[in-house]
Amino acid sequence: MKIEEEFQLELGTRILGSELHLFDRVESTSDTAQSLALGGAPEGTLVVAGEQSRGRGRSGRSWFSEPDSGLYLSLVLRPQIKPQLAPVLSLAAGVALHHAIQAVSGLVADIKWPNDILLSQKKCAGILLELHSDSDQIRHLILGIGINVNHRAFPPELDGHATSLLLETGRRFRRAEVLLALLDQLELVYQQFLVSGAGKIVEAWKKNSSFADGKKVSVVLGSKPIRGITVGVSARGALQVRLESGQTEEFISGDIVSLE
Repeated sequence: MKIEEEFQLELGTRILGSELHLFDRVESTSDTAQSLALGGAPEGTLVVAGEQSRGRGRSGRSWFSEPDSGLYLSLVLRPQIKPQLAPVLSLAAGVALHHAIQAVSGLVADIKWPNDILLSQKKCAGILLELHSDSDQIRHLILGIGINVNHRAFPPELDGHATSLLLETGRRFRRAEVLLALLDQLELVYQQFLVSGAGKIVEAWKKNSSFADGKKVSVVLGSKPIRGITVGVSARGALQVRLESGQTEEFISGDIVSLE
């Protein structure tokens, strides 16, 4: 089925998806959205692809984009906020994705800092937030999202670490249904963030993540992992970890690995 046929959408959102670009195949939805943003695309411009040949995740990793099985999309956002608040927007996207997956699937999801969605402790979805700004002003953000929807299997290197909605429930999902639920939740959380600030977003993230407090983790920054226990999230979206030395540090980047 051509993607234009599958994604004949009646959007309930006001901003997100106001300009829609559908592709059967692209190298990366985020690269496509970036080109559109640099060309003046308005806030809410949405790029959806049936397949990515060079999809990417956080820390430069590739994203496994099985054709016609996952939901691969990127949004152009132009929030009037300071660049320092962008990490909170990353948490907000994670909260929205968490709510959407639970609503569509009926499953209990977890959020791994900052915004990976876990089902049965395996990754089902992830977010890549790319910031384009001056020192004191955001020009635009590209919010890339990948969701494993109807994947039946994964490459050996992902086996045991990744899952899909189909694998967890035993049933197939309409990708358009997942997209509509996601856009509804994203717009709701995004507007809440713009109007009310970071506080409610951080609280919502902590409420829905087992990583917020009391989780034994390893923070991978560079070549040497740092071990500790999570003790919260700061107002700017940083993960707070009490190290084995007793000192508490805040991490705005890095890979988090659960030791439990």
